[in-house]
Amino acid sequence: MKADFSKAESEATDILKNFGVDSPPIPLLDIVSSYGLVISYADFSAIPRGNEIAGFIDLKQNKIVVNEDDAPNRQRFTIAHELGHFIMHQNFIKNNKKYTVLLRRPLKNHNYSSEEQEANCFAASLLVPKDILRNYSELPNGISASLFAVSEDVIKYRKK
Repeated sequence: MKADFSKAESEATDILKNFGVDSPPIPLLDIVSSYGLVISYADFSAIPRGNEIAGFIDLKQNKIVVNEDDAPNRQRFTIAHELGHFIMHQNFIKNNKKYTVLLRRPLKNHNYSSEEQEANCFAASLLVPKDILRNYSELPNGISASLFAVSEDVIKYRKK
């Protein structure tokens, strides 16, 4: 199945409109809590390749689990990514016995499943809405990244 990027972007845009967001940084924790989700930080270092796990969603406990060793901007992206799964892929996760925690890959990696690509698009769209980013287009990527509380890679991805 091909990733539906317009669906992911539309879902993120609807959330931002509902919250009346018009400037950075996006109030991600408020948005997440409005869905009844709790954020938990975990140490994955004891797990083989645990440093390559950014986080996951636990639908049974309504919890997003995030790697505590990641930088805050990376954690924000992970939280937004997992929120994307919660909003767009609950049935897929619940009904797919092969669903598992995946290892971290670059944002532009297209070897991910369509669900992972959609969650990445959702996260980038939620954290860096293009209509808001345009207001800051003259700023260098590093300053924009600081304003939006994301990595420079996310800013570059959204400027495409």
